[in-house]
Amino acid sequence: GFGNVGSWAAQLIHERGGKVVAIGDITGAVKNGNGIDIPALVKHKNETGGIKGFSGAEPLDPDQLLVEECDVLIPCALGGVVN
Repeated sequence: GFGNVGSWAAQLIHERGGKVVAIGDITGAVKNGNGIDIPALVKHKNETGGIKGFSGAEPLDPDQLLVEECDVLIPCALGGVVN
């Protein structure tokens, strides 16, 4: 998710030079193998209410989010969502 925990995790990773390649929330999911511009995504989410339609990444089928290639998976979700 890209709520309170997920957005802060993504921001901290981005600030420390890490690359966030995919993110999802209730509105959809996006990916960018070169890294998502997290400050721009936060701005987009604040303006639109979600990450869907973010122009800095490609849309991703939410069902594919958890199988997207990455080094670290951080499943920031509400309780009972990931099982």
